Formats: sequence, C-alpha cells, structure tokens
Amino acid sequence: MIYFLSGEVNSGKTALLSCWVEEFQRKNRRACGILAPPVWVQGRKIAYNLVDVYTGESKTWATTTPVNDAEKWGRFWFPRDAIHFGENALNRIDNSCDIGILDEVGPLELENRGWAFPLKAVLARFPKNMIIVVRADLVKPVSNFFGVESYHVLTLDASLPVLD
Repeated sequence: MIYFLSGEVNSGKTALLSCWVEEFQRKNRRACGILAPPVWVQGRKIAYNLVDVYTGESKTWATTTPVNDAEKWGRFWFPRDAIHFGENALNRIDNSCDIGILDEVGPLELENRGWAFPLKAVLARFPKNMIIVVRADLVKPVSNFFGVESYHVLTLDASLPVLD
C-alpha cells in the first residue's frame, strides 16, 4: 500500500516521518529509502540533508550556496554526488525491506526530474508498504503522474496505521 504523508510547506512532515522511521527501527523493521531534513540558520532554510534511512549515512542534498558539479533548480543547487547517493538509497528498496520511505516528491518529480525515475522503478517492483511525503496540494497530481491508483493520505494529525 502507498501512503502519502501530506501537509503544507514547513508543517513538519519530515520531522514526523523521521520519528516513524525511528519507531520502525526500534521494532526491528527494515526501513529503506531517504529522508530530507531541512537545515535552518537564523530562521532561514539554507539547505536540505539527504539521509539513507537504512545505513544512516547523510549528504548535503540541496543548498542555496552555489556548488560545483551540481544541478540548479529554483533557489537550490543539487550536487550530483548527492543525487547518486539518493538514487542508490532508493534502489535498495526491495522485498527485503519492510517499508519504503521517500521524502519528498514534488514539483521537480512532476517534471520527470529528481526522484522521478527511481520512484517509478520502486513502484514497479515493491509490493509492500511505502510512505511518500507530498505537499497537500500535490497529492492528486503526484498520484496521477506516477499512476498510483490506490493509496491512503496521512495528514499530520493522523495516527500511523499498522503497516504489516
């Protein structure tokens, strides 16, 4: 089953999902995929880190500071090594995982960029549960774009359902 964890921009979707991932791991459930926690400095979001939830490794994923060998989209630079890092983490989502995690799918993926191709591959092969973070206004466009016909939307005030 696909679960879209939905909420407004900066509403705490990633923080909530991080707590859920910790709970899965405490229960010895294998979570695979990526989290993208923001980096705040003096009240401004200046970057996102990318965390491989299975290995715990992390990299700077998106930054407002220009970097070499990076793609620019909007106000953020996306280092190519971080893109490959995230693709590798998403490619680890397979039948040995109890749950897949993808934080976040948004406008970039709706342009067939970002995590669009790895997500399509995961959806084609992964029959178990997956939680995908999506802004509230993008749930329907994302489900249509990726051909997800059956899903549940979890809002920030929703309880985590049993994911067996």
